[in-house]
Amino acid sequence: MLCFFDIDGTLVGFGRNELIPSTQRALARTKENGHQLLICTGRSLRQIPAWLKENNLFDGIVASAGAHVIYHGAEIYFRAMSPDTVRRSIHLFTENEIPYTLQGEKHNYFAKAFAGRLVESLAEKAGVLPEQIEKLFGDYVLTTDPDGAEIVAANDAILGMLYEKSPFDHERMRRALGSELNVNPSSFNKPDPYSGEITQSAITKAAGIKTVMEHLHVPREETAAFGDGHNDIEMLQFAGIGVAMGNAPDAVKAAADLVTDSLESDGLYHAMQKLHLVE
Repeated sequence: MLCFFDIDGTLVGFGRNELIPSTQRALARTKENGHQLLICTGRSLRQIPAWLKENNLFDGIVASAGAHVIYHGAEIYFRAMSPDTVRRSIHLFTENEIPYTLQGEKHNYFAKAFAGRLVESLAEKAGVLPEQIEKLFGDYVLTTDPDGAEIVAANDAILGMLYEKSPFDHERMRRALGSELNVNPSSFNKPDPYSGEITQSAITKAAGIKTVMEHLHVPREETAAFGDGHNDIEMLQFAGIGVAMGNAPDAVKAAADLVTDSLESDGLYHAMQKLHLVE
Protein backbone atom coordinates (compact mmCIF):
# COMPACT_ATOMS: atom_id res chain seq x y z
CA MET A 1 0.00 0.00 0.00
CA LEU A 2 1.05 3.59 -0.65
CA CYS A 3 0.57 5.69 2.51
CA PHE A 4 0.57 9.51 2.29
CA PHE A 5 1.04 11.69 5.38
CA ASP A 6 0.48 15.39 5.98
CA ILE A 7 3.15 16.96 8.20
CA ASP A 8 1.72 19.62 10.52
CA GLY A 9 -0.76 18.16 12.99
CA THR A 10 -0.48 14.67 11.47
CA LEU A 11 3.15 13.53 11.48
CA VAL A 12 4.44 16.29 13.74
CA GLY A 13 2.86 18.63 16.27
CA PHE A 14 3.17 22.37 15.67
CA GLY A 15 6.48 23.64 17.02
CA ARG A 16 7.94 20.13 17.35
CA ASN A 17 11.09 18.98 15.59
CA GLU A 18 10.76 15.24 16.04
CA LEU A 19 8.26 12.42 15.64
CA ILE A 20 6.60 11.25 18.84
CA PRO A 21 7.65 7.66 19.73
CA SER A 22 4.38 5.99 18.73
CA THR A 23 4.44 7.66 15.29
CA GLN A 24 8.06 6.66 14.72
CA ARG A 25 7.20 3.09 15.72
CA ALA A 26 4.11 2.94 13.49
CA LEU A 27 5.99 4.23 10.44
CA ALA A 28 8.93 1.86 10.96
CA ARG A 29 6.70 -1.20 11.36
CA THR A 30 4.55 -0.25 8.37
CA LYS A 31 7.71 0.09 6.28
CA GLU A 32 8.98 -3.28 7.54
CA ASN A 33 5.67 -4.81 6.47
CA GLY A 34 6.34 -3.85 2.86
CA HIS A 35 4.30 -0.66 2.49
CA GLN A 36 5.60 2.60 1.01
CA LEU A 37 5.46 5.88 2.95
CA LEU A 38 5.32 9.35 1.41
CA ILE A 39 5.07 12.83 2.86
CA CYS A 40 2.16 14.82 1.39
CA THR A 41 2.27 18.45 2.47
CA GLY A 42 1.37 22.01 1.58
CA ARG A 43 4.92 23.01 2.51
CA SER A 44 7.40 23.58 -0.28
CA LEU A 45 10.38 21.25 -0.42
CA ARG A 46 12.54 23.98 1.13
CA GLN A 47 10.13 24.32 4.06
CA ILE A 48 10.22 20.66 5.03
CA PRO A 49 12.68 20.20 7.93
CA ALA A 50 15.92 18.50 6.90
CA TRP A 51 15.58 15.88 9.63
CA LEU A 52 12.24 14.79 8.17
CA LYS A 53 13.34 14.86 4.51
CA GLU A 54 16.40 12.81 5.39
CA ASN A 55 14.45 10.24 7.39
CA ASN A 56 14.99 7.01 5.47
CA LEU A 57 11.47 5.80 6.24
CA PHE A 58 9.99 7.92 3.44
CA ASP A 59 10.02 6.80 -0.18
CA GLY A 60 8.92 10.12 -1.61
CA ILE A 61 7.48 13.58 -1.08
CA VAL A 62 4.42 15.32 -2.48
CA ALA A 63 5.27 18.97 -1.71
CA SER A 64 3.56 22.32 -2.33
CA ALA A 65 0.13 20.64 -2.18
CA GLY A 66 0.88 18.50 -5.23
CA ALA A 67 2.89 20.94 -7.37
CA HIS A 68 6.22 19.21 -6.70
CA VAL A 69 6.49 15.41 -6.52
CA ILE A 70 9.65 13.43 -5.81
CA TYR A 71 10.02 9.66 -5.63
CA HIS A 72 13.26 8.09 -4.35
CA GLY A 73 15.11 11.33 -5.05
CA ALA A 74 13.88 11.72 -8.63
CA GLU A 75 11.56 14.57 -9.59
CA ILE A 76 8.49 13.17 -11.35
CA TYR A 77 6.31 16.31 -11.43
CA PHE A 78 6.87 20.06 -11.11
CA ARG A 79 4.51 22.91 -11.89
CA ALA A 80 5.06 26.51 -10.81
CA MET A 81 2.73 29.50 -10.87
CA SER A 82 2.99 31.72 -13.92
CA PRO A 83 5.04 34.94 -13.54
CA ASP A 84 1.92 36.99 -14.29
CA THR A 85 -0.02 35.24 -11.52
CA VAL A 86 2.81 35.92 -9.07
CA ARG A 87 2.99 39.61 -10.03
CA ARG A 88 -0.78 40.10 -9.75
CA SER A 89 -0.90 38.37 -6.37
CA ILE A 90 1.93 40.43 -4.91
CA HIS A 91 0.27 43.61 -6.16
CA LEU A 92 -2.99 42.60 -4.44
CA PHE A 93 -1.20 41.84 -1.16
CA THR A 94 0.79 45.07 -1.23
CA GLU A 95 -2.16 47.26 -2.17
CA ASN A 96 -4.18 45.86 0.75
CA GLU A 97 -1.24 45.65 3.22
CA ILE A 98 -1.61 41.88 3.62
CA PRO A 99 1.44 40.11 5.14
CA TYR A 100 2.44 37.25 2.86
CA THR A 101 5.12 34.70 2.07
CA LEU A 102 5.91 33.12 -1.28
CA GLN A 103 7.09 29.51 -1.37
CA GLY A 104 9.79 29.40 -4.02
CA GLU A 105 11.92 26.56 -5.35
CA LYS A 106 15.09 28.46 -4.38
CA HIS A 107 13.90 30.66 -1.52
CA ASN A 108 10.96 31.64 0.65
CA TYR A 109 10.07 35.33 0.34
CA PHE A 110 8.62 37.69 2.94
CA ALA A 111 7.62 41.25 2.08
CA LYS A 112 9.89 43.49 4.14
CA ALA A 113 7.12 46.01 4.84
CA PHE A 114 4.92 43.36 6.47
CA ALA A 115 7.50 40.86 7.75
CA GLY A 116 7.12 41.85 11.42
CA ARG A 117 3.35 41.34 11.39
CA LEU A 118 3.71 38.10 9.46
CA VAL A 119 6.30 36.58 11.80
CA GLU A 120 4.32 37.65 14.86
CA SER A 121 1.12 36.06 13.53
CA LEU A 122 2.79 32.81 12.42
CA ALA A 123 4.60 32.45 15.74
CA GLU A 124 1.40 32.96 17.72
CA LYS A 125 -0.49 30.34 15.71
CA ALA A 126 2.35 27.81 15.71
CA GLY A 127 2.93 28.30 19.42
CA VAL A 128 6.59 29.25 19.07
CA LEU A 129 8.73 32.33 19.68
CA PRO A 130 9.11 34.76 16.74
CA GLU A 131 12.82 33.97 16.51
CA GLN A 132 11.94 30.31 15.88
CA ILE A 133 9.92 31.01 12.73
CA GLU A 134 12.88 30.66 10.38
CA LYS A 135 13.70 27.25 11.83
CA LEU A 136 10.06 26.17 11.58
CA PHE A 137 9.18 27.55 8.13
CA GLY A 138 12.59 27.69 6.45
CA ASP A 139 14.99 30.53 5.71
CA TYR A 140 13.53 33.47 3.85
CA VAL A 141 14.54 36.45 1.72
CA LEU A 142 13.04 39.88 2.39
CA THR A 143 11.72 41.59 -0.72
CA THR A 144 10.86 45.27 -1.16
CA ASP A 145 9.24 44.90 -4.58
CA PRO A 146 5.50 45.82 -4.61
CA ASP A 147 4.78 44.22 -7.99
CA GLY A 148 6.83 41.01 -8.07
CA ALA A 149 9.30 42.02 -10.79
CA GLU A 150 12.24 41.41 -8.42
CA ILE A 151 11.21 37.81 -7.79
CA VAL A 152 10.34 37.12 -11.42
CA ALA A 153 13.74 38.53 -12.45
CA ALA A 154 15.41 36.14 -9.98
CA ASN A 155 14.00 33.31 -12.09
CA ASP A 156 12.68 31.53 -9.02
CA ALA A 157 9.68 29.23 -9.43
CA ILE A 158 6.87 30.09 -7.01
CA LEU A 159 4.85 27.04 -5.98
CA GLY A 160 2.55 28.40 -3.28
CA MET A 161 1.74 31.35 -1.03
CA LEU A 162 0.63 32.01 2.54
CA TYR A 163 -1.00 35.13 3.93
CA GLU A 164 -2.07 36.46 7.33
CA LYS A 165 -4.28 39.21 8.73
CA SER A 166 -6.15 39.95 5.51
CA PRO A 167 -9.15 42.30 5.37
CA PHE A 168 -10.73 39.68 3.07
CA ASP A 169 -12.33 36.40 4.13
CA HIS A 170 -11.48 33.28 2.13
CA GLU A 171 -14.27 33.66 -0.42
CA ARG A 172 -13.45 37.27 -1.16
CA MET A 173 -9.75 36.39 -1.43
CA ARG A 174 -10.59 33.66 -3.97
CA ARG A 175 -12.53 36.15 -6.07
CA ALA A 176 -9.75 38.74 -5.85
CA LEU A 177 -7.04 36.29 -6.89
CA GLY A 178 -8.96 34.80 -9.82
CA SER A 179 -9.73 31.31 -11.06
CA GLU A 180 -6.08 30.25 -11.47
CA LEU A 181 -5.60 30.06 -7.72
CA ASN A 182 -7.35 28.41 -4.79
CA VAL A 183 -7.48 29.41 -1.12
CA ASN A 184 -7.68 27.13 1.92
CA PRO A 185 -7.62 27.98 5.63
CA SER A 186 -4.13 27.82 7.12
CA SER A 187 -2.97 24.49 8.53
CA PHE A 188 -2.83 25.61 12.15
CA ASN A 189 -4.57 24.43 15.29
CA LYS A 190 -6.88 27.45 15.11
CA PRO A 191 -7.36 28.57 11.49
CA ASP A 192 -9.26 31.80 10.90
CA PRO A 193 -11.14 33.32 7.94
CA TYR A 194 -8.50 36.01 7.36
CA SER A 195 -5.41 33.88 6.79
CA GLY A 196 -4.85 31.13 4.29
CA GLU A 197 -2.79 28.98 1.97
CA ILE A 198 -2.85 29.73 -1.75
CA THR A 199 -2.26 27.01 -4.33
CA GLN A 200 -2.79 26.55 -8.06
CA SER A 201 -6.43 25.70 -8.66
CA ALA A 202 -5.64 22.65 -10.79
CA ILE A 203 -3.16 21.30 -8.22
CA THR A 204 -4.14 19.51 -5.01
CA LYS A 205 -2.66 16.89 -2.73
CA ALA A 206 -5.05 14.44 -4.41
CA ALA A 207 -3.50 15.27 -7.78
CA GLY A 208 -0.06 14.66 -6.26
CA ILE A 209 -1.17 11.25 -5.01
CA LYS A 210 -2.52 10.43 -8.46
CA THR A 211 0.85 11.38 -9.99
CA VAL A 212 2.60 8.86 -7.73
CA MET A 213 -0.04 6.19 -8.37
CA GLU A 214 0.35 6.52 -12.14
CA HIS A 215 4.14 6.57 -11.90
CA LEU A 216 4.14 3.30 -9.94
CA HIS A 217 1.06 1.76 -11.60
CA VAL A 218 -0.65 1.35 -8.23
CA PRO A 219 -4.48 1.30 -8.13
CA ARG A 220 -6.37 3.82 -6.03
CA GLU A 221 -7.70 1.15 -3.65
CA GLU A 222 -4.13 0.45 -2.56
CA THR A 223 -3.60 3.97 -1.19
CA ALA A 224 -4.22 5.53 2.20
CA ALA A 225 -3.99 9.21 3.18
CA PHE A 226 -3.64 10.69 6.67
CA GLY A 227 -4.35 14.36 7.40
CA ASP A 228 -5.85 16.99 9.66
CA GLY A 229 -6.18 20.24 7.68
CA HIS A 230 -8.55 21.77 5.15
CA ASN A 231 -6.00 21.26 2.37
CA ASP A 232 -6.16 17.52 3.16
CA ILE A 233 -9.85 17.15 2.30
CA GLU A 234 -9.34 16.31 -1.38
CA MET A 235 -6.71 13.69 -0.64
CA LEU A 236 -8.80 12.05 2.09
CA GLN A 237 -11.70 11.81 -0.35
CA PHE A 238 -9.51 10.59 -3.21
CA ALA A 239 -7.39 7.93 -1.50
CA GLY A 240 -8.65 4.38 -1.15
CA ILE A 241 -8.80 5.03 2.61
CA GLY A 242 -8.84 8.53 4.08
CA VAL A 243 -7.91 8.94 7.74
CA ALA A 244 -8.55 12.17 9.68
CA MET A 245 -6.71 12.91 12.89
CA GLY A 246 -8.73 13.50 16.05
CA ASN A 247 -7.39 17.06 16.17
CA ALA A 248 -8.84 17.84 12.70
CA PRO A 249 -11.74 20.29 12.15
CA ASP A 250 -15.19 18.76 11.64
CA ALA A 251 -15.15 19.42 7.88
CA VAL A 252 -11.97 17.35 7.54
CA LYS A 253 -13.36 14.52 9.67
CA ALA A 254 -16.50 14.45 7.52
CA ALA A 255 -14.36 13.83 4.41
CA ALA A 256 -12.62 10.80 5.92
CA ASP A 257 -13.41 7.10 6.00
CA LEU A 258 -11.87 6.78 9.45
CA VAL A 259 -11.33 9.25 12.29
CA THR A 260 -8.56 8.34 14.69
CA ASP A 261 -7.29 9.88 17.93
CA SER A 262 -5.28 13.10 17.99
CA LEU A 263 -1.59 13.04 17.09
CA GLU A 264 -0.48 13.48 20.69
CA SER A 265 -2.79 10.62 21.76
CA ASP A 266 -0.99 8.21 19.41
CA GLY A 267 -3.57 8.72 16.67
CA LEU A 268 -1.37 7.62 13.77
CA TYR A 269 -0.36 4.40 15.52
CA HIS A 270 -3.98 3.55 16.37
CA ALA A 271 -5.16 4.23 12.81
CA MET A 272 -2.42 2.10 11.29
CA GLN A 273 -3.33 -0.72 13.66
CA LYS A 274 -6.98 -0.52 12.55
CA LEU A 275 -5.88 -0.66 8.93
CA HIS A 276 -3.67 -3.70 9.72
CA LEU A 277 -0.57 -1.89 8.54
CA VAL A 278 1.05 -2.71 11.90
CA GLU A 279 0.39 -5.49 14.36
